[in-house]
Amino acid sequence: MPYVQAAQEQELSPFCLDAINLSNDLGSRGLYQEAARVLQLFINHDSSHPIAYYNQAHWFSMQADFSAAVNAYQASLQMQPLNPCAWGSLGYALARLGRHLEAIHAHSQSLQQHPTEGAIFYLRSVSLFLADDAKAALADLDSALSLKAIPQLSLIQSILDTDQERTRNP
Repeated sequence: MPYVQAAQEQELSPFCLDAINLSNDLGSRGLYQEAARVLQLFINHDSSHPIAYYNQAHWFSMQADFSAAVNAYQASLQMQPLNPCAWGSLGYALARLGRHLEAIHAHSQSLQQHPTEGAIFYLRSVSLFLADDAKAALADLDSALSLKAIPQLSLIQSILDTDQERTRNP
């Protein structure tokens, strides 16, 4: 679930908070498209809040619209490049699109800012493996295990399934 991060670099307007709260309410009821639309209406009014793009990207991901999610995560990162959550989420969306080299870069950016986030090591290892770098993939798995990270198996499986489907239907 998206959230307003505690350490915001800029103040959030009351209108922004209202848009995020409304979108979270809609999204929590499974109305992902409507949640993304609320944030788009806000962004059309005031495009200066990276958290609005970040949350919108989340709702796009929940709809499996990973191209739109990538665009929204990138817009968020243009304004707030030191957001490891956005980098990690961007990496996942890119991996779901089969863009593994870009996913590896995004996950690396996330880990550079938050090197103890074991879940990102797991996700990056999948893209490394699918990019034919088994040695680096195993190193990431070792890092994740040494951090005692719990793998998000559903996310890992979704990347593998997408890649397998892409291989079957080029």
